[in-house]
Order: sequence, then C-alpha cells, then structure tokens
Amino acid sequence: MPEPNLRRPIPLTSVAVVALVVALLPGCGARGARGLRGLGPASTDTAEVIDFELLDARTHQPVRLSDFRGRPVLIHYFTTWCAPCEAEFQNDAVLLEEHAGRNDLQILGISLDLDGRKILPTFMDVHDFKYPILLADERSLHGETPFGPVRAIPASVLLDKDGRVAERFSGVVPLERLRKRLASVAP
Repeated sequence: MPEPNLRRPIPLTSVAVVALVVALLPGCGARGARGLRGLGPASTDTAEVIDFELLDARTHQPVRLSDFRGRPVLIHYFTTWCAPCEAEFQNDAVLLEEHAGRNDLQILGISLDLDGRKILPTFMDVHDFKYPILLADERSLHGETPFGPVRAIPASVLLDKDGRVAERFSGVVPLERLRKRLASVAP
C-alpha cells in the first residue's frame, strides 16, 4: 500500500479564504480610528483630485466620484462579514440625519466582497442604506484603491468639497471625531 502524500496542497475552501483574509486584515475588529494604518499611503499626491467610476450595487449604473464635487464625501470600504463595519453604518445613519436637507455631505460605501453582485442586494435590504453602495473594481478587490492600499477594514476616506483627501481612517471612527472632521471640511 503506498504511503499517503502528506505534502499535497490542501484546496482552499471559502471558509479558509475568509479566515485568511481576516488574518491579513488586522483592522477588522479594531476599536477606534488608527491613523493611516488601514488605508496605506496614497500612490498619488493628496493634493491631487481623485476620480473614479464604479457600479451602483442596486441599479448597476455607473457612479462617478466627481458627481459629488461641491460637498464633502465620506467613503467607507467594507465587507458584509465585517462586524465592526456595522458601527460605521450606524454612524452614517446618524450623520445623514444630522445633514438631511442641507446637501452638504455625501456618503459612499464600497463593498470589497468578492461576490458583491450576488450577496449585496439582500444585505442592502436588511440595512436600508440611504446612500449608494458601490461594487469595488478588480484593483480595489485586491486592496489597491485610488487612495492607496487597504490593509484593514473598515477603512474610510474623507474628501473635501473639491475632491481632495482630507483624512484617511482605519477601524471604526468615533462619531464625534467624524463630526469634527466634517465641520473642518464643510463648504
């Protein structure tokens, strides 16, 4: 009887892939924002205005970041399985209520889920998002965003009214800190 090959590679199941991703994303589960650790340094000068176009997860229509010029934009990178991201969603709801009718804040969620088209519709129904949820492009799914590499989730970027990066956050950003930063970039 031949000896079993103990060095044969083990195929990665979806559970193993998720475990691997969680291990590589130490910010998921972090409490409080931590400087630039989760969203690495941008590959472009932060004074540069960044633009991109991604598909809306609900309508599958393209959404351009430049469509929101003239008001601050808060972008959240998240996954459906990231428990700390839930706190970000709650903060977003509070901020949107506080800014209702003033048209001085836009929030965008960008899903880093590998199968976002399939799983996001139900997730969005449960959460009743009041802002666009976008599907990440291939580069972002591999951690390379227009704002630099994502090393942890949740990761967020605050843009000023002209589309320039005002601040990058890693982990759950306390609501009071978001309020102060938004006030500093308000039109």
